[in-house]
Amino acid sequence: MRVVPPLTGHLDMALSNFTKGYRNAPMFQDRAFPRLPVLRRTDVYWVYGKENLQVTEQTLRAFGTPAAETRFTMSTENYNAHSNALKANIADEDRDTYTVGDMNMDTVAMLQDKNLLAREIRVKALMTTSGNYPADNVLALSSTSQWSDGANSTPQEDVADAKTRIRLTGQSANLFAVSEDVFNVLSVHPKLQAKFTYNVVTGPLDEVQLAKVLGVAEVFVCRAITNDGTATNDFLWSNFAWLGYVPPTVGAPGLLGGIGSEGRVGPKQLCFGKSFTWTSAPGTIDGYGVVIARHPDATAKSDIVGVDWYTDEKITGSDCGYLWTTPIATS
Repeated sequence: MRVVPPLTGHLDMALSNFTKGYRNAPMFQDRAFPRLPVLRRTDVYWVYGKENLQVTEQTLRAFGTPAAETRFTMSTENYNAHSNALKANIADEDRDTYTVGDMNMDTVAMLQDKNLLAREIRVKALMTTSGNYPADNVLALSSTSQWSDGANSTPQEDVADAKTRIRLTGQSANLFAVSEDVFNVLSVHPKLQAKFTYNVVTGPLDEVQLAKVLGVAEVFVCRAITNDGTATNDFLWSNFAWLGYVPPTVGAPGLLGGIGSEGRVGPKQLCFGKSFTWTSAPGTIDGYGVVIARHPDATAKSDIVGVDWYTDEKITGSDCGYLWTTPIATS
C-alpha cells in the first residue's frame, strides 16, 4: 500500500486518466450533450445567426460595380463549468482485507458512477422541459394518438413529421431516443412490426429494426437506473421520446481520439446540446481529477479518495431536438 503522509495529498494521474475515460453505457448524456473542452471555467460562447440560409442580397453583379455586402451575426451565451466533486473514506482495515480488485479504482468507479448519474439527472431535466424547445418542436400525445394505442396511433408518421421540423435546421435527424417503457411499446407496435411482414419477425423489434422502420441512423434506449436510498430501484427515464440531430463525435467509429475523447464535439458544430468541460482546471487532467490523501486525524487510519470533474450542460441548438410528451399511456 502506498503511504501518503498526513495532511498531504497527491493527484493520482493513473486514476485521473481512468476517471477521464470512464463511461456508463446505459446513460444518454454523452449522446445528447457531447463534451466540448474549454480553457476557462466560465466564459461566453458564440451563437451564430442563420445568414447562410438567407439570400436577401442580389448576387448578380454588373461589371464594374461592387459586390453586394453581407455578414453573419453573432450573439453570446454564458457557461459555467461547475465542480462536481465527491469523496470516500477507505479504512486501512478494509483495504487490507479487500481481495477482489483494486480498492482505489473500485472506489473511484463508484464515485464517478454517482457523478455520471447526477449528470444524467441534469440532462433529463433539460431534455424533458417543454419550454426548452421551439413551440413547433413539442407534441403532446393523448388518448388514441399515444403509441400505446396500437390500432389508432401512427408512430412512423409522427416521427416523419418531427424529422421535417429538424430538417429545417439544415441537418437531418439521426438519433431517436426513448425510455425503456416506450421502447417496449414500440417494439411490439403492430403497424411497425407489419413493415417486416416479408422478413420474419419472431418477437419484439430490436433497436436496429426500429431504426430502420423509422428511418433514423440510431435508436438509443435510455436505461439508467436510480435507487431511492432504500432497496428500491427505478428507471430514471420514463414515458420519454425524443428525436434530434447530433454530430459525429471524436471516438465514434472512424474518428480517432485519446483517453476520454469519446463523445467530444467541436465548438462550431451544430448540436442540440453540449457539455462544456474545463480541461485546465487545477488539480485535474483535462478537467478530471482524483486526489488521494491521508485522513487528517491519524487515529482514523484511513485514506480519503476524492473525484472532481468540471462541466456545464447547455442547450446550444434547441431546434435540433423534438420532444414528445406522454408518448404512451400510463396506468
